[in-house]
Amino acid sequence: YPAFPHHADIKAYLDDYAYLANAQMDLQDLPGAAESYGGAVERLSKLAALDPANTRFRTDLVYMLTKRGELLVKQGDLAGARLVTSRALALQRESAMAPNAAPEVLNDYAWALVSCQPEDLRQPAVALAFARRAVAASAAPNPIHLHTLALAHFRTGDPRAAVAEAERALGAMTASSSAAPATPSTGLRRQIETDLASFRAALRQPTAQ
Repeated sequence: YPAFPHHADIKAYLDDYAYLANAQMDLQDLPGAAESYGGAVERLSKLAALDPANTRFRTDLVYMLTKRGELLVKQGDLAGARLVTSRALALQRESAMAPNAAPEVLNDYAWALVSCQPEDLRQPAVALAFARRAVAASAAPNPIHLHTLALAHFRTGDPRAAVAEAERALGAMTASSSAAPATPSTGLRRQIETDLASFRAALRQPTAQ
């Protein structure tokens, strides 16, 4: 891979792989997109090995591994997907287990453990522990962290707690927003609202806690 004088140049170079992969996905070229993410993984792996202290390289590597795993699942290559996703999870666990790990790092690992592909690699109970730590370590109520905690509760069979945390997440978003005119829900708010509806539906089931 080329030697770059600046990290910004490296970032731009690797972003090209992500842009190419996204374009290939739009064209339904899943094998091509998976190959593009694979190229990014190969180069980021070398960069991370040369500069282990560079958290940006590790973060980007986890992202590329995760996206490649998702694409391999869509192609039916579950064995290949398990390999790359397991590697991403191992990198995230290493960061989350570090002393004084930031709330964002704890949350990212928890989120991966409740949402990764293939689904058989998910560990909701472990995710719940890390999500709780992320929420506790946050300086103020963080809707992203609370959403992760809600999903972890849901995945461990506690829809009542999931509803409570999802409502807290929406409350945190409302409290942090300005008094602007109401607009249609988008992005994170829409995702939380969608999940909250699922949590409430599960709560109405006879077997719900």
